[in-house]
Amino acid sequence: MAAGALEDLLSYHGPAFIDRVEQQAKTSRRFAWMLGGVWRSTMSDEVWNRVQAVWDRLGWDGNPAEA
Repeated sequence: MAAGALEDLLSYHGPAFIDRVEQQAKTSRRFAWMLGGVWRSTMSDEVWNRVQAVWDRLGWDGNPAEA
């Protein structure tokens, strides 16, 4: 899965999927990292805030990746 596909899912169906996204991000470091590549697009404030609370931005937008 790419970040763009997840971004679309959360933009169109965020309230229905955000609980599952949060759980997956907490149990999978790779998923949390991929979530870091999601842009807000048309997500509601609530969904966007919840995404930001569980994403891993290391390596995205100039944030240094872990060594």
